[in-house]
Amino acid sequence: MQLVEEGKIDLDADVNTYLKDFSIPDTYPGQPVTMRHLLTHSAGFEDQTIHQTVAEVEDLYPFRTYCKENIPARVYPPGTVISYSNYGTTLAAVVVEDVTGVPFEQYLNEHILSPLSMTKTSLSDTMAGRFPLR
Repeated sequence: MQLVEEGKIDLDADVNTYLKDFSIPDTYPGQPVTMRHLLTHSAGFEDQTIHQTVAEVEDLYPFRTYCKENIPARVYPPGTVISYSNYGTTLAAVVVEDVTGVPFEQYLNEHILSPLSMTKTSLSDTMAGRFPLR
């Protein structure tokens, strides 16, 4: 929402406007996925349970790669069904990276955690921005 207040993100613009190296398919022409949909878990993505756990840290990979290689089917028109989406939340983090030009974990630390004096909260360097290997 900070990026919305700064005029860098429009909640109702197609997220593809912000994504730099992949795009969400136009399953429902004229009804794009927006940041509003991602933030309200109403993008219409199919529920996925793939790549949610690993045994070893070495089995993790960047969340950008996860989003790029595991785009779920859009099974509902955006804005019609609310269903928690790990993919949608992760995609929102990728949008933050693409809009700001900094890694999500850096943005989180500099703009949210540090200003709130959340000194015991962090994303570890080995775990931040990664998903289980395929």
